[in-house]
Amino acid sequence: MEIKSDRITLREMTEADWANYVSHVTGDGEVFIQYGLEPEPDLIDYIQSPTPEVIYRSIILNDTNEMVGHMGIATYNDNLEFYTFKEHRNNKYCSEALPLFIQAYLDGHLDNELHDVVVAETLSVNEASIHVLEKAGFTKEAIGFRGLLPEDDEESTVKNIVMLRRYEYKK
Repeated sequence: MEIKSDRITLREMTEADWANYVSHVTGDGEVFIQYGLEPEPDLIDYIQSPTPEVIYRSIILNDTNEMVGHMGIATYNDNLEFYTFKEHRNNKYCSEALPLFIQAYLDGHLDNELHDVVVAETLSVNEASIHVLEKAGFTKEAIGFRGLLPEDDEESTVKNIVMLRRYEYKK
């Protein structure tokens, strides 16, 4: 199912679209801002393929058919993700796409199930994402920290500690 507005179309993400996304995230040094984790080899390997439990849509410009970012939602926890390619930021593409995507998800058009809530987590320093979420009607539910526990053979320190904001959008 495609979702359209005057300027953009949200379409099912293809393999080529995913490769384009990975190229932008890793090539622009944006792994941390997108995932809140340092760009270690295991993470780079992990993001080479889409997560099966996530519904992805590419954000495509109607006039040029160019991909400018993506949106996704994990069906197992209603957790939203979105990303605009660096060269397309400040054009309000995510602000335009997000309400369309959320409504389609809540109404069951993306997975044939009705939903009551969408949640989103973003880095507390990512003011652009915070603005997009708040403009779309999300409310801040919590602020907290996330860190990765060390592997069994590593020093006993937590790494990649980041402060996150958690938002909710309720039907």
